[in-house]
Amino acid sequence: MKNIVESFEKADTHVIILVNIPLLLICGLIDFLTGVEFDFSIFYLIPIAATSWYAGKRYGVFLSVISEIIWFFADLLGGHIYSTIIILLWNSLMRFTLFVIIALLIARFKSKMQKIYQSELLLEKNKTVINTLQQLTALIADNIISQNAEIIKWINKKRSRGESVSEKVDRASQIIGLSMKLLSETSFIHPYKQNIPNDPDAYLELMKKKLSQINQNISHHDAKSI
Repeated sequence: MKNIVESFEKADTHVIILVNIPLLLICGLIDFLTGVEFDFSIFYLIPIAATSWYAGKRYGVFLSVISEIIWFFADLLGGHIYSTIIILLWNSLMRFTLFVIIALLIARFKSKMQKIYQSELLLEKNKTVINTLQQLTALIADNIISQNAEIIKWINKKRSRGESVSEKVDRASQIIGLSMKLLSETSFIHPYKQNIPNDPDAYLELMKKKLSQINQNISHHDAKSI
C-alpha cells in the first residue's frame, strides 16, 4: 500500500486524471444500472478526493464538474422523473457544490499538512545545525582553555623564578580564561540554562556586558596591584 501511495505522489498530474476519470465513469454506470432508488453520490467523492490530494484543487474542481455531468446523465437516463426541471437543476447544483467543497477541503488539508511537514523538517535541520555548532564551540573552547592553561603555567614558572612577566600577557591570559569560562556557562553550549535570555539580540547584549565587565575587572585589579 505504501508503494502505491508513493507512486501516486510521484505520478504526473495527467496520469492521476486519466486514472480517476474511468473510476467516475464506473460510478456513473453503476448509478445508471441500479436506478434512481439508490444514491451513489458518496462514491463520486473518492476520485474527486484522490485527484484533489495528488493533483491539486484546480484538478479536483475539474473532476467535480465531470462527476456532476456523469451523475446528471446517469440520473436522467436512469428514469428519474422530476415534476419540474428546476428540481433537477437544484439537485445538480447542490451535488456539484458538495463535490467542489470536498475537493477544496482536501486540497487545503494537504497544503496545511505539507506546511507542517516542511516546518518540522526545517526545525529538525536547525536543531542539527545548532547541535553541531554547540559541539564545535565546546571543542574550540576546550582547546583555548587548554592552551591558556599552558600560558598560565609558564607565567607562574616565570614568577616563581623571580622573573618579570609582561602585564599584557598576564592580563590577556586572565581575560581569555574568564571569557572561556563564561562561554561554557552560557546558553550557547547549554541552551536551556536558567537566567539566559531566549531572544538572540538580548543574549548577545548580555554577553557583551559580561565580557566588558570581565575586561574592566581585570583592568581594575591590575591598577590596584601597581
